[in-house]
Amino acid sequence: MIALVRKGTSADFPQALEAAPKFFAEAPPIYQRMPISRLRLSQTLDSMVEQDLFLVAHRGSEVIGYTGALIGPTFWSFDLLACELFWWIEPANRGRYGLKLFIALEEAARAAGARFLAPLALMGRNFDELENFYLRRGYQPFESAFIKEL
Repeated sequence: MIALVRKGTSADFPQALEAAPKFFAEAPPIYQRMPISRLRLSQTLDSMVEQDLFLVAHRGSEVIGYTGALIGPTFWSFDLLACELFWWIEPANRGRYGLKLFIALEEAARAAGARFLAPLALMGRNFDELENFYLRRGYQPFESAFIKEL
């Protein structure tokens, strides 16, 4: 069956919230020390839905992945920047379905008025693969972020 991508709605939140621990389990260890707040995640998803930047990949009634971004001006320009905050495909469905979902995010960000899209790549087991994916799609390294528990 062919995978499709659609705009997400609040009806998708419960299942997306169930996927969050799996997403963070693949993140660097410091993320394991940050408790997941279902309320905060729901608020973020609400903002993404308002901007048409919460997308759901599905095959029939089976949801196989999510991506989401938030859009706004940068602090140095009025150009709109969409920042991808998560891109999750269930492990058994990774590969071409992930690409389809990512391309849909690029299109949604463009339609929402973004001039730029900044995808994130968490350091971890597949960072090199993600970095190569982004470079092949024309993305340029932009900034590195560091984190420390205070």
